[in-house]
Amino acid sequence: MSINRFTKLLLLTFSAIFLSVYPPMSSPTQAEIIDLDVSRVNPQFANAFRRAEAFWDARVLGYSNTLPRDIQRQLTGSLLIVAATGPQDSDLLDGALGRAGPTTFPSIVRGTIFRERRVAVATVSSMVFADEFLADNTEDDITDVIIHEMGH
Repeated sequence: MSINRFTKLLLLTFSAIFLSVYPPMSSPTQAEIIDLDVSRVNPQFANAFRRAEAFWDARVLGYSNTLPRDIQRQLTGSLLIVAATGPQDSDLLDGALGRAGPTTFPSIVRGTIFRERRVAVATVSSMVFADEFLADNTEDDITDVIIHEMGH
């Protein structure tokens, strides 16, 4: 495994640990944690993306209270996910059926000037799926796959 891939997997693991995930709440006053951009999604599949967003917005309540306060103050409080669909052979997919993952990890400073550490927490992510793959599945199946990918 390359250092770059190992680092990405490590950051994904830490990002997942830092999120507080709970079962759905009945309160209609929940804050929206995921900001989903579907402007590049084929309109035929946009509803599946919105359903997946609603699934996670009902469960992720924010960044974990176990994060130190100095880190919590530097986070934006939301995760932007840029979604797109296109032909399987597009430059975005390079022949794959889909891909997803974080793209922006702001460097958050922790500690004092004498003992400074940097922490990376994902704030922007992207997901891309092949139209051909989506067209061959039901909306429920597509939603399940998107929910899974958003979990990364």
